[in-house]
Amino acid sequence: MSGINLTKGTLPKEEKTNGKLKMIRHIGVSFDRTKLNADEQQVNKALADGFEIIHKFETGMGMVYVMGHYGILPLKSTEY
Repeated sequence: MSGINLTKGTLPKEEKTNGKLKMIRHIGVSFDRTKLNADEQQVNKALADGFEIIHKFETGMGMVYVMGHYGILPLKSTEY
């Protein structure tokens, strides 16, 4: 996988009541200044909806965040 570097280890997460991953999202954040604000908003929206960053990958063009949701899912389906 050239161009993709894994971060060392994984980010810590709290133990959840049932510990089961309910949903996963992969959100890319570009280093391109014209796209950065919109990409940040996607990550912030996912965090506000209860998703947690469980891993991140650095690419030559930005970052990819693997986000997991462990609790009750948001009521409405949202696009990320």
